Amino acid sequence: MMLMLDQNSLANLSIPTVGTVLGFNKTGNDNTYLGADQGASIRQIMFDNVRLQNASICTFNTTKELVSNKTGYYSFQLNLVVKGPFTGNARIGVSRPYTGSIPPIGTNAFVAFLSQNTYNVDADGPMPLAVNGLLLMTAGQKVIFLTRYTDPTANTLDLESINYDRTLVSSLSVTYFLINFIIQKKLVVRRTIIGHVTKLNN
Repeated sequence: MMLMLDQNSLANLSIPTVGTVLGFNKTGNDNTYLGADQGASIRQIMFDNVRLQNASICTFNTTKELVSNKTGYYSFQLNLVVKGPFTGNARIGVSRPYTGSIPPIGTNAFVAFLSQNTYNVDADGPMPLAVNGLLLMTAGQKVIFLTRYTDPTANTLDLESINYDRTLVSSLSVTYFLINFIIQKKLVVRRTIIGHVTKLNN
C-alpha cells in the first residue's frame, strides 16, 4: 500500500520524535537510584544510563534533570521497579517545569502529575511504579522525576536477586511533539464533534 500526500499535507505533518531514553546500569546503584529525602519522603530518581539522546530536543544533565531544548509538548513514560518488602501507598511522578536550580521538592505542589498505588509486596517480590503524562515545555525549562514513600535502603534496585533485570524493567522514555501537531489534533476532534452536533440538529 502506498501513502500519497500533497504539499499542503506535508507542511502540516508532524512526526513524534523520541527525545531521550534513560535507564539504570547493571550494578553500582542498589541504594543510590534515589536521592536524599527532600521532606515528606519525596526523593529524586537518579537514572545513571543515557541509552538514547537527541540533543536538539532535550538533554539529561549531571544533576539528573531533563532539559528541554525545543519548545513543544513532551510525553513522559516513566517506569521504576524496585525490590520489596513494601506495604502501603507509594507514588511516582514528574515535577512541574522550572528554570534555574532545582526548587524545594518536599511538597506535592512541585509535582505536575503522579500516580499512586497501594502495595503489599514481600521481600522476594517486585514493586512496580509507573506513570505517563504530557507537559508543554518551553526551551530551557527542566523537570525531574520523583518518588514518595519509597526508601532505597529498604527497597533496593537489586532485582537480579529475585530473577529480574534492572536494565530491562526500569526506564524513562520522552517523546517530543510540535505544538502545531497537538493543535491540529484538537481541531480535528472539535470539527468532528461540531459535525455530529450539526447532523443531530438537522
